Amino acid sequence: MELHRAPSHEMIRGGRLNQVLCWPARVLICALAVLLFLGMSNPAQTALLGRASLAGTTVSGDGQDELIATEAGMTAAVDALDIAAGQLTAAGAELVAAGNSMTAAKNALKTGRDAMTVAGTAVDGTIGAEVAACDAAMNASVNAEVPADADAALANVEAVAALIQPVLEAKDALAAAPEDAAAADAVYAAVDLTQINMWDPSVFPESAQDLAYQVTADMAMALWYAPEKDGDPTWAENMIAAVDAGNAILTESRATAEAEVEQARAAAEAAAEKARADQEMARAMMEVCGTALPDVQAAMADADAALTAAEEAVNAATKANSAASKSSAGAEEKAAAEQALRDATAALSAAEQALKACAAKLRATEANSSIASADLKLGQPAMLRTWGGLLMAAVAAGLAGMVASLGNNRMRKIGLPVLAGGAVVAVVALLAINGVHGTIAQNVEKLREAYGLVAMPDALQANIATLALDIPDALWVCLVVAVLSALCAVGAWVTLPREVEDGLYIDWLTIFMRTSRVLIVITGMMVFFPGLNPGRISSLINENMSLFTVATSYGTLTNNMQYALTRGMVEPSLFYTLMGGAAICMLGIVLNAAGACMSLGNNRMKKKGLLLPLMGSMGIVTGLLVIFSTYNTLTDIAAQSATVYKNLQPMLPSGITFWAVSAVLVFVSTFVTWYLLPDELEEKMEMEEKYRNFLMFLPVLLLTFVFCYLPIWGWRFAFFDYKIGDQLLLYDVVENGAVAQQSNYVGLKWFTYLFENKANLDDLVRVLRNTLIMSGLGIATSWLPIAFAVMLAEVRSSKFQRIVQTLTTIPNFISWVLVYAIAFAIFSTDGFINAFLRNVMGMAGANTDYLASADWIWVKMLLWGTWKGLGWSAIVYIAGIAGIDQQLYEAARVDGANRFQCIRHITIPGLIPTYMVMLLMSVAGMLSNGMDQYLVFENAINKDVIEVLDLYVYNIGIKSGLIPLSTVVGVFKSLIGVTLLFGANGISKAIRGESII
Repeated sequence: MELHRAPSHEMIRGGRLNQVLCWPARVLICALAVLLFLGMSNPAQTALLGRASLAGTTVSGDGQDELIATEAGMTAAVDALDIAAGQLTAAGAELVAAGNSMTAAKNALKTGRDAMTVAGTAVDGTIGAEVAACDAAMNASVNAEVPADADAALANVEAVAALIQPVLEAKDALAAAPEDAAAADAVYAAVDLTQINMWDPSVFPESAQDLAYQVTADMAMALWYAPEKDGDPTWAENMIAAVDAGNAILTESRATAEAEVEQARAAAEAAAEKARADQEMARAMMEVCGTALPDVQAAMADADAALTAAEEAVNAATKANSAASKSSAGAEEKAAAEQALRDATAALSAAEQALKACAAKLRATEANSSIASADLKLGQPAMLRTWGGLLMAAVAAGLAGMVASLGNNRMRKIGLPVLAGGAVVAVVALLAINGVHGTIAQNVEKLREAYGLVAMPDALQANIATLALDIPDALWVCLVVAVLSALCAVGAWVTLPREVEDGLYIDWLTIFMRTSRVLIVITGMMVFFPGLNPGRISSLINENMSLFTVATSYGTLTNNMQYALTRGMVEPSLFYTLMGGAAICMLGIVLNAAGACMSLGNNRMKKKGLLLPLMGSMGIVTGLLVIFSTYNTLTDIAAQSATVYKNLQPMLPSGITFWAVSAVLVFVSTFVTWYLLPDELEEKMEMEEKYRNFLMFLPVLLLTFVFCYLPIWGWRFAFFDYKIGDQLLLYDVVENGAVAQQSNYVGLKWFTYLFENKANLDDLVRVLRNTLIMSGLGIATSWLPIAFAVMLAEVRSSKFQRIVQTLTTIPNFISWVLVYAIAFAIFSTDGFINAFLRNVMGMAGANTDYLASADWIWVKMLLWGTWKGLGWSAIVYIAGIAGIDQQLYEAARVDGANRFQCIRHITIPGLIPTYMVMLLMSVAGMLSNGMDQYLVFENAINKDVIEVLDLYVYNIGIKSGLIPLSTVVGVFKSLIGVTLLFGANGISKAIRGESII
């Protein structure tokens, strides 16, 4: 394989379908690799897409140790019972073999009984150890307390409140007597005394001095600069306002401190609740481990009773046999002795069976304990490592095939099957990983069956239920991506032409050039993403700021840093340096964009243009170094004291790594592209016409995307119970086995709520009625701009035309607020019309409020809209009239046509195509007739008949806070608008044979 640009005559490219299938296959396999590497580096965790292993969230490490200890204790107990059973069996054999050797049997029975006692002691000791461990775990948990610094902050606020209490009392006295100069002097004196006491450690705590200085300094500054004029109420009001301003700062500080205390208390309660849940879980696990203890103890009691009965029977048999041996009575005594011996043997057998039952019970307990210690781990790390490693190998093979597919057709013949094979193996590995999750769920069910976890504590039930269902969604995403990549690769391989070249070539120049362009486009888009802002060197900087905002807005950058700036903790020059670094990065991005545009030209233009991204990449790196230096400076300043650190809160921006890596990649790909360009260059720089047209259209395309298509991303709010300030969580956030944040995903709840709730449905019908009527009136009068344009075109005086067109176009640029002000000045109760009727016409009762009335409101809105937009709407028709061939008019006049006939047969037919396009757009926008006009003219009287759909969305979304419901209405409005557009377009095509789509 030769790593140079292949000669064009040797390259046989596939057809359009092949190209369409190749690129998705390549992009999808790269996306799969990115998704996998977003996880942790461990192959098993990477296969799980970064999710934590389930073993660590099922039971704590201590609990696993306790289960292992239980298993060991049970094993020891079973071994002891096995020994006892063996000895009892030997004793029984000896008793049967030697019926007269009762002493030996008794000793064997005693040995067996002692062994079983040892076994019972082992079991009791094990369970007792478990209970003791449980109690120790519960006693070790303590309730968290509110941090001392939160209470201290609140105490400082209260200390400052007590300090300025004399100032507030003096202010109240001044408010009661604003002309009393003594009261004003008392305010001055109280403020001075407060500032003196503030710096006296014996009077006022040192920890509250900063807050006291902030409150009293602002208060004293306002007092000192107040106009000093005795007896002037305005002066007294200024003094009172100054004291209130200082007190307002204290009030805000108190609210902040109380909120911090409440937040700390809530965190403490949450920690205590979690500790209690852990205690309950630990005790539940110990209870689970000891479920077999009552059965074991009962079996041991039965065995013990059987052994006692056997011992008594053996003693009786021994005595009877001895008496029979001494007696000469003969047959009856011997028969009784033999019966006693048989009874003793039966009792011994019963004891042996009872002991075997006890051993079986303990073996079942051991099995259950083994199930618990194995199944509760649930992770199956060996299987995950195996399938995870196979998945990573498959993705690596797919990437290798992707690189090979960038070559000529012969290389594609090799690379595409490798890509498809890697994707297929990745699918198999992902399905196997999903099977591991299924096994985890089955193990949980086996655990339930083994222990009968009916009375399990709620915390433990919730934990196990979460683990059983916690299958990563990203696994399914990767599965879909892998399947699509395999299908596209197979389709691309099938559609490759049969003719292949002799050699293997890869067009490295094209590859690196396209890579450079893609990277430049991505970095250009990331400039506006706050999550990748490298300039957020402090957590106090607004998290919604992007790199572009950092480089252009000093006020927004330092909005939350004013306290540190005014107290001299940090110099403003630091933030100017930060803005300079961001500006250098922005300059580098602009150079990258310019170079990418020039790379669309011929080789000479590419050679010159590629120098710009090289300089731009170095500029981005330079700007990042400046930003990093400001971060180091801020960190050094914050290290001086805890107070300074609290007011600066430095943080290393997460986006700085992304920008550094992207800049290096752009530099490398651009340099390789520049190096691979041929040395033979054209005489002058040129660019193909299609690329020039594309670059001219690109700004419009970007603006359309930003303002028309990007807002569609907001439709996701329709599927969540969202309130302003919340996060959109598709699934519960689980931390340490507990749900930290609940999901607010509700699916189609708000879609059904819109139609199931009668009040909402009635409102929707009402606003749809208003919207359709007002839009219908607008469509019915859409011929007015044509008529106005025709009449204006027929005016012979060009000066008069310009004056009329200017006067009728200007209202379009007047905001609806000013239009309402004009309407209010004319039609309100005290407006021009009523004043004229009262003062000139002598109608004393003329006080009608025409604006508040709901009568003829639709016609009123139509008239206001016509007045405001008639001239502007006529511009397109005036331009259309100017574009009509003037020879048609001359020919018509020669044929004897008058002015009206020319209008009818030439002007109007020439404007019909333009009118139809405008009409189609109006029909498509019937539900989007704006809200500005109706918002300013709306009042309580006419609200029911003036509220249109856009205004309704604003009212329920912004005023009422029902963001999801307003989003649902907006979704339906957009879908209906698109339907109306295609419907009107179809009707136009059927009737006129022409359409705009």
